[in-house]
Amino acid sequence: MCASRAYTTLVIMAAGMGSRYGGSKQIDPIGPNGEILMDYSIYDALYCGIKEVVIIVNEDIRPILSQHLQSKFKDRVSIKYVVQSCDMLPEMFDCPKGRIKPWGTGHALYCAREYIKGSFIVINADDFYGRESFSIACQFLGDEAAKDEFGLVGFALKNTLSENGSVSRGVCNIDSNNYLKGINEYVNILFNSNTNNITGDDINGRSDIINMDKIVSMNMWAMSSVLFKHLHDDFIDFLNHNINSPSSEFYLPETINNMIESSKVRVRVLKTNSKWFGITYLQDKINTKESIYNLIHKGVYPEDIKA
Repeated sequence: MCASRAYTTLVIMAAGMGSRYGGSKQIDPIGPNGEILMDYSIYDALYCGIKEVVIIVNEDIRPILSQHLQSKFKDRVSIKYVVQSCDMLPEMFDCPKGRIKPWGTGHALYCAREYIKGSFIVINADDFYGRESFSIACQFLGDEAAKDEFGLVGFALKNTLSENGSVSRGVCNIDSNNYLKGINEYVNILFNSNTNNITGDDINGRSDIINMDKIVSMNMWAMSSVLFKHLHDDFIDFLNHNINSPSSEFYLPETINNMIESSKVRVRVLKTNSKWFGITYLQDKINTKESIYNLIHKGVYPEDIKA
């Protein structure tokens, strides 16, 4: 078991609508006894000493998810649920009529701000990060990291691709001391077997070859509650410019980039050798189930999480 501050919280963002997947992938069974991908993240967090989980959900899946996690973890961990609804905005704003899509990952953390005290780790519900990644993040927080220093668990790009379609990744710009200088967002990232290159499109639509060993963000952050004041201010600025845009989203990395640029925080990149897998596309489910079964066979996880 690895070290972790007693008050470290695991925050799981599970409110996505799963448009590419075609359903609520957050609650789709993956393991041999009905386990969902989130179960393995919670299991790894418990292994590393975390005892409190905050899950950001949409209203549709909350009852099913609550019942499922109660059956798996019952008395082993404290779980709180926060519903991310599009009308949860600063008091000077009203949600535009007809808006049903949440406002993005930054908004998700904004909705959960009252439930998170002290240090916390943020992950996506539909991504598998691996035991090593949780150990690295908990060790970073357990080392009494300064409040103005965050951690980002960084994956090699080659370990984060899907065999079933393109992905979007935040490619990290890192200085010589392993601190983050910024994140450049790329979409349509694919491995080309003919050229053995990985290509992707930057925010201007320009196609680039991306080094397969480049470190990318999979939205696994180790942070302190100092984030929330900056998140609140940035969200207000975002809404002032985008309140009437039906598809606009406020992303967590935007605030972190702003904090880095204004010297409000330093972000240490915590490199992991873990191989990511997840369920971006429906076809990913087959590979994800196979990967989980292999880890069970190796003894990393029990056959039944509640056992």
